[in-house]
Amino acid sequence: SAIAIGTEINLVQRLAAEHPDLTIFCLDQVVCPCSTMYRIHPGYLAWVLEELVAGRTPNRIEVADDVAADARVALERMLAAAPKPRATSAGRAG
Repeated sequence: SAIAIGTEINLVQRLAAEHPDLTIFCLDQVVCPCSTMYRIHPGYLAWVLEELVAGRTPNRIEVADDVAADARVALERMLAAAPKPRATSAGRAG
């Protein structure tokens, strides 16, 4: 199978490495790495998680209701299309 993905290149490369049985490539032939993704590091992630636990939402982005509705449909479709975990011989997902 071949899968073309239109998102951040490091995610595409990671998915390709995790699934060598598939042909996974980026839709954009001239890829510019996302500088924002490079800013995510363990300390920043810990801060965001601590803020969420405290009931605060850092860096909240709000969009119009119609935009949010379309985005929700797209996310639900992506999640529905995600591969389901396979059961192992012990009956657990693996």
